[in-house]
Amino acid sequence: MLLNVHSYYSLRYGTMGIEPLIDRLIEAGYDNAVLTDINNTTGSLEYLKHCKAKGFKGFVGVEFRNSDKVLYIGIARGAQGFRELNELLTECNLGKKQLPETAPAFNDVYVVYPFGQKHVNDLKENEYIGVKPKHLNKIWQNDKRELSKYVIWQPVTFANKKDFRLHCQLRAINNNILLSQLQAHQAADRDDLLCTRDKLLNAYQP
Repeated sequence: MLLNVHSYYSLRYGTMGIEPLIDRLIEAGYDNAVLTDINNTTGSLEYLKHCKAKGFKGFVGVEFRNSDKVLYIGIARGAQGFRELNELLTECNLGKKQLPETAPAFNDVYVVYPFGQKHVNDLKENEYIGVKPKHLNKIWQNDKRELSKYVIWQPVTFANKKDFRLHCQLRAINNNILLSQLQAHQAADRDDLLCTRDKLLNAYQP
């Protein structure tokens, strides 16, 4: 399952509309994915509607960020979890305060932290660590008991190189800078690309 998918509802970041995104996911061999737009759930109902129509198993969540820093990804297990995610966003927006760097004690939400931000021993029962292919060489020697807390983390923000350029243009606009001034930390990794399911799974083979 893809746990961290962005649509163009991730404002000035995502590049794909909801329906084209689902079509591309299906073409790439996936049968489920979580829409986790940045600090909002605006596209969630549209996503679930089109997923149902296309026979695709869709889930929704939120990628929580403070500025360019990814804090964690919240994935709703059900309606209660969706409410919890929105309550956190609302509380911080109304209070004009930053999101907490550690996820609150959600009751119906799975939480995924980016690799390197948390130690396995510090995780709650519903929390995991997302591992990109480039991180694999750092975990093979870890205690095998820790592996149950690692999950595949392949963010999806664009479908091809053309989309990546659009993404960079959007990030430059967001930061009010020239495209040539855009720094690496202000944009997604080039690898945050929609690849086929088979290619993704092969990347995680020992």
